[in-house]
Amino acid sequence: MLELGVGTGTFAVALARAGHEVVGLDASPRMLDRMRTKPGGDRVTPVLGDMADLGAALAAVGDDGAFDVVVAFTNTFTNLTTLADQRCCLRDVAARLVPGGALVLEMAVPDARAYPGGQALRVAHVGVDHVVLQVAQYDPVQQVVDGATVVLGGIGQGVVVHPVRARNVSIVELDLMAELAGLTIDGRYTDWTAAPYRDGVDHISVFRRHA
Repeated sequence: MLELGVGTGTFAVALARAGHEVVGLDASPRMLDRMRTKPGGDRVTPVLGDMADLGAALAAVGDDGAFDVVVAFTNTFTNLTTLADQRCCLRDVAARLVPGGALVLEMAVPDARAYPGGQALRVAHVGVDHVVLQVAQYDPVQQVVDGATVVLGGIGQGVVVHPVRARNVSIVELDLMAELAGLTIDGRYTDWTAAPYRDGVDHISVFRRHA
């Protein structure tokens, strides 16, 4: 199986230790290095590359095989911040899946109402010596959220900003992009217990490659 945006291998290492053969793709060499240092991290095959050009990333390490499962956890797919990149990723995934293979995406359901006036500000934490704020701006045309977690430290501790950018994808748009890439929705769930999705803030969608 292949995990997109493997990061430090939180899920990939656990899956590898459970006996699965796992390839982990990430654009950050530092993240892949951290994964290697984890117990069992050497069981995951690391691939440095961009999800938007999956074919090139795998070709660079000589991997010309196909996968039975490709997975992207916790909104990783939305780190692709243009429609073009998201469509390229889905096409490359479809090309690398065995017939009947599955793409599994864990994603949030976007809600534009969370950005009144195109902005959002939330106090995430107030501590004795620091405050954590979450701020964001939303572009409804491109469906892109530019946000940051801002840590305001005490005297002499300064300010730390952790930026993030993501492109929101509705369920309808996701299904359409997948269909155009050669993937068909096979199931949609509320969580990893496989409870059927009806209405909620998150979904796990399973797509199959067309036979």
